[in-house]
Amino acid sequence: MRRSVALLIVAVAFLLCGTAEADVSLTVATPVRVWGATALLSVREGDGFRLATQRGTRPPVPLRGIAPASHPFEADIGPGPSGSPVVVFARCSAGACRLMRTTLAGNEEVAISGSAGANGSERAPAVWGNRIAFARRLANGAEQVYVRPLQASKPTRSVLLPAIPRPPCEAVKRSLCRPVVFRPAVMQLSMRGSMLAETIDLGLIEEELCDRTEIRLVDLASHRSRRVTYSLCGLSGSTLLGASLTATHLLWARTCPGDPGGCQSHNTLLYRYGLRDHDTQQAPQQDVLVSFAAEDNDRAVAISAPAEEGGDCLNQLQAANPPCELMRVGPIAFKAVAGRR
Repeated sequence: MRRSVALLIVAVAFLLCGTAEADVSLTVATPVRVWGATALLSVREGDGFRLATQRGTRPPVPLRGIAPASHPFEADIGPGPSGSPVVVFARCSAGACRLMRTTLAGNEEVAISGSAGANGSERAPAVWGNRIAFARRLANGAEQVYVRPLQASKPTRSVLLPAIPRPPCEAVKRSLCRPVVFRPAVMQLSMRGSMLAETIDLGLIEEELCDRTEIRLVDLASHRSRRVTYSLCGLSGSTLLGASLTATHLLWARTCPGDPGGCQSHNTLLYRYGLRDHDTQQAPQQDVLVSFAAEDNDRAVAISAPAEEGGDCLNQLQAANPPCELMRVGPIAFKAVAGRR
């Protein structure tokens, strides 16, 4: 009887989200990106954080020669101008951040020429070929998204992309509308070819309990921008994260750490959206996710916050230190979302 129950649990887990390789324990929640089976993340070292790579089920390895930071890195990994992997990241000091680049060998970090603005701080980089996209936070708190060559002379101007739109008022009476409490901010950028995916925190809106998030696609050739999806926070704490581009799809995660009811009675839902046919598919995931990055159309790297007696790695009980877990998931069993394209 016990063996039958165990087999049933394994079968249900497989149906939920395919297979997952053995988890790698992490001592801190961290953003994660992936390219060519190499995951990029931050690991705690003493009182700081090191930028690290990870493959398969092996523990993360800090990049040599890359100085630690006081917070997890905002970074990306992708093919560089020659096709070899390149790592880009924000290096912060005295309240301002500037963009740097390195390789998987590490050893040195090189400033990305011409990316620094005179009146802002650069963050949330994404790289593809000889192009880098990034967000610039201005002195007044507003954020703008730019794109520029990864390798270019300093006089080359960065190109400003469409502004982050304010969300529409959804109140029945226009007089009930209230302004956004916090300015919209870029959570993450993901780039592939001439397409850019923006994950945006729109701030606290009207009577909501926490921030609203949305994902937008920007065509870098035409500079046209459109919203793909958005999430209302509510009691579930529903949040979008990890928008990732493949050659044919956009993938992301929607997590509900407060109440699984906001994610159709699951802690997390994974989504896959066709860039040409606009077909949307989803797959449930049993853990609350901290970070998500698609490796291809049906495989991903995710960092989860599994619940334990001491809470989880985001919401710990005093004196408890439950770990986050990095897992490689796939093939993900996506199914069509009924009535939606």
